[in-house]
Amino acid sequence: MPYVREKLSAETIGELEAIANGELANAITYAHGDVAQERAEAFEYFLGKPYGNEVRGRSSVVTRDVMETVMWSMPSLMRIFTAGDDVVKFEPRNQDDAEAAAQATEYCNYVFWSQNDGFQTLYDQFFDALLQKNGVVKVWWDDRKVPERKRHKGLTAEEVAVLQSGGWRVTKSEKYADQDAMPAEMQGEGALMMAAQAGFEIPYLYDVTIERDDDKSQVRIAAVPPEEFLVSRNSRRISEDEGGVFHRRRVTISDLIAEGYRREDVESLSSDDDDLSYAPEAQVRYDNQGNEGQPFDQDWMARHVWVTDCYILVDVDDDGITELRRVTLAGGSDGNGTILDHPEWGAAPEVPVIPFASVTPVPIPHRYTGMSLADLVMDLQLVHSTILRQSLDSLYLANNPRNFIVGSINMDDMLTSRPGGVVRGEQGSSVTPLNTEFVGGQSFPMIDYIDRKRMARTGVNKFGVGLDANKLQNESATAAMQQSEASNERIELIARIFAETGVKRMFWLIIEAASRYSQRKTIIRLRDRYVPVNPREWKDRFDMSARVGLGTGNKDRQMQSLQMVVGVIGGFRGDPEFGRLISPENVYNLTEDVIEAAGLKRIERYMTDPKTLPPPEPQPNPEQAKMQAKAQQSQQEAQMRAEADQQQAMQDAEIARYKADLDARTALEAAQLKAAVDREAAGNQMIIQREKMEMDHQYRMMELAAEKELEREKMRAGSRDGQGNIDVSD
Repeated sequence: MPYVREKLSAETIGELEAIANGELANAITYAHGDVAQERAEAFEYFLGKPYGNEVRGRSSVVTRDVMETVMWSMPSLMRIFTAGDDVVKFEPRNQDDAEAAAQATEYCNYVFWSQNDGFQTLYDQFFDALLQKNGVVKVWWDDRKVPERKRHKGLTAEEVAVLQSGGWRVTKSEKYADQDAMPAEMQGEGALMMAAQAGFEIPYLYDVTIERDDDKSQVRIAAVPPEEFLVSRNSRRISEDEGGVFHRRRVTISDLIAEGYRREDVESLSSDDDDLSYAPEAQVRYDNQGNEGQPFDQDWMARHVWVTDCYILVDVDDDGITELRRVTLAGGSDGNGTILDHPEWGAAPEVPVIPFASVTPVPIPHRYTGMSLADLVMDLQLVHSTILRQSLDSLYLANNPRNFIVGSINMDDMLTSRPGGVVRGEQGSSVTPLNTEFVGGQSFPMIDYIDRKRMARTGVNKFGVGLDANKLQNESATAAMQQSEASNERIELIARIFAETGVKRMFWLIIEAASRYSQRKTIIRLRDRYVPVNPREWKDRFDMSARVGLGTGNKDRQMQSLQMVVGVIGGFRGDPEFGRLISPENVYNLTEDVIEAAGLKRIERYMTDPKTLPPPEPQPNPEQAKMQAKAQQSQQEAQMRAEADQQQAMQDAEIARYKADLDARTALEAAQLKAAVDREAAGNQMIIQREKMEMDHQYRMMELAAEKELEREKMRAGSRDGQGNIDVSD
């Protein structure tokens, strides 16, 4: 997340490091205590692990009350939050902010559903909360720029220039002549040199490797594993006023460098193998996948270290008032973590934000850690399993009773139980079965009691997802429906708690991150129109309401009530005051409520908002109507003439366009022909120049030979006397 690095003295940094290590050590001690053990135990109950009190030869069955309670709750909760388009809606504080509030609603839901996996995020957060007390989501601005690399072959210089103008950087280039665009007699390296000397312009092609930074900056949302999120022992909630929040994450040295930390600061960090890697809840989670262990890092940059973002209240500027700080430590489980960063977030007027939202199904006032549904039913699962085990043991003994033996009996025959089997023994011996009464008749009412107790604690039962036929036979349909609605109300209460305590904060963090760090406009769809929005204009301008859905029973009752309202409104249609009593806005709002109660989406698909319609035109009087009719007729005639003129103009334009295309093709063919002639002429010129050079060379050689012959003649002539006689003396 972007920040402004603040310069602090070495002494202040040392004090800050000591405070952060102390706060983190206390949080780890608290997190690894009873809370972690309870989470691990809840996960074991969910998976149906043995309790450890099993006896060899006795029933060891484990019921799955925790799993059933959690998984029966998840569909209703997910439907409540995902049935509509908008998880959260922003309400304007004044009339001027109505359009901006609608844009913020569309934008934040687009970020949640489209740019991030919103369904998976909600599922993970709700699952963690129902099973492990608290579900945590982190929202942050990721300003990553991912390098993008491409390779192109056979580009012209103009095409390379176009790529560079689009933000691409040429990192590697290979240049070579375009052989296909050159005459045959100019092929080859020697011919190219001669062509260059002759002034011929050689066409070149390029093989290039290009790179650019692809901007992937956006708001990121992800669920945080429970063992990685720590709070101070006395924390009551996630709040910028309290601090005491810690996020431990296992990252590589390479990841730290990519986040912006200096290489020389992180290369010396040692690999971590502290006990957080083996937190109780993490051990249970990965138990079926084998021992997670510590990976072998072949690359030094791939070494894993534990990094903790500490959000604490500390007085750095020594003004007597503590401020929220984010201090990043490497290690720290033993109180000796190395401080990596101590940023001052943003500009001075901006308030630092803790980028986490947490939910718990059963909040405990004045305490952060609440209770999960697993906490409410784990003891019932143990009792349920014990009763079922004893019932099965009773059934085993009833079907295979123990025996009282008198005399000498073959024990191997007695220990082998099979239909029609023979037991050998001496005369006078006897075998008397010790019959055991089956206690299932007494056990089943107890199991039914356990189910009712679980329903009373959690509100989750089979009637919440469908009525039992046996129940309907024994009770009236109204009573059964009331019981189902009571169960739905418990789920709705959990949904309302999630919405008000966690989901609203998550969307507040989305708009906070977008309005603070977004540098570009985004095109979104708003009421079937695509409009540009700038998140930086929205900060601190809206209120927020979470749209929490209703249970099936309540939806049916709501639909019945709306139908009654529709009937009442229909009864006023003959009233002359109907138009004054019932406005188009009233009808639109009623239709919107009916569509939402029916589980459908987007009223814009079925009805247009009357606020977006232009005002109706006033009705003219008869004379004005006649004049208007004549004007319309004249207008139609003028329109017909205009259409005829337009059609004629289109025909003329088509003819002109055809002529222009013909002229362009003719010019292109002429240019191509001229280019071919020029290339041929250039080739012929080179041939003529080469022949001329050869003739000049031969002529020069002949001149040199003649000159040498003349010299020899002169030399011979000098050796004669005046009479022409040859001098033969010594």
